[in-house]
Amino acid sequence: MKNPWRWPQVGFNLCVCILLVALSGFAIRAETSVNFSGAWHQDLSRSVPPAKSNNLRDLDIQHAGNALTVKVRTETSRGVRTLDLTYEIGGRELVYTGLDGDEFHTKVRWQGESLVFDTIEHERGSEIVSQQVWTIAGGGNILREVKRRKSDGQPAESVAIFQKSVLRPSR
Repeated sequence: MKNPWRWPQVGFNLCVCILLVALSGFAIRAETSVNFSGAWHQDLSRSVPPAKSNNLRDLDIQHAGNALTVKVRTETSRGVRTLDLTYEIGGRELVYTGLDGDEFHTKVRWQGESLVFDTIEHERGSEIVSQQVWTIAGGGNILREVKRRKSDGQPAESVAIFQKSVLRPSR
């Protein structure tokens, strides 16, 4: 005996598949609609908790597709220090030596319209696990960086605010 519901079920399944593919494409476009490119200057007065030092960070970010290049510049008592990083969003882990001489292992991924940096820092024989979340706010003029990590076994969170500069910093 033939199943009279077979063709309507196949049609229904096909419609569901097409709808899921369409929605997944929309979700991918929504995730990548934010662009982090620009010259960003840290506003220490809006840091939480207040910064322990007056070492401002400048970020020069180039963001195109899954390629993210970040040039970090800071002035310390030892002079101007810079760090050039090239991440692959949703791709391979980047291993690099930070400004403090520690080794970092970082992967970057999308979470909605935010970029998430999952990092393991190798410092004097121990591993420090942290996560930074970058979000654009203020009509595209504010970069908010929330960093979560365990410090002395206790969870800690800090927020750094960067203002977009009209002029790119000189390097």
